[in-house]
Amino acid sequence: MELTLKAKICDRLGIPNLFDETDPTSNSIAGIGEIRKALKTHNLFILLIFSGLKDQFNKDKATNMHLAIANSLLFRSWNENARYKPCGHMANKDVEKMITLLSEDNGFLSWIENN
Repeated sequence: MELTLKAKICDRLGIPNLFDETDPTSNSIAGIGEIRKALKTHNLFILLIFSGLKDQFNKDKATNMHLAIANSLLFRSWNENARYKPCGHMANKDVEKMITLLSEDNGFLSWIENN
């Protein structure tokens, strides 16, 4: 989710190698360091805002069940510390539900790519 949102932001900004600090093209962009610093966040809601998708997400979650559930599961309960919890800390059914929300044709990841 995080990387897909960051890829969308890079696409919108026209900076293909934003996080490659050795890329001379990206490094020649004025203020690139500040942009990189702002986008190093793991906060999904902030990344949704930076991607320019927040308003569309708020509209589409009313008619897309996957987005509505993603809103409650991902944005309300996600924090970067969840990435460091040991395997098995979530129930298998919850993991399967999360994968479905993200990966199905009308899931969150494809929604990001298509908007």
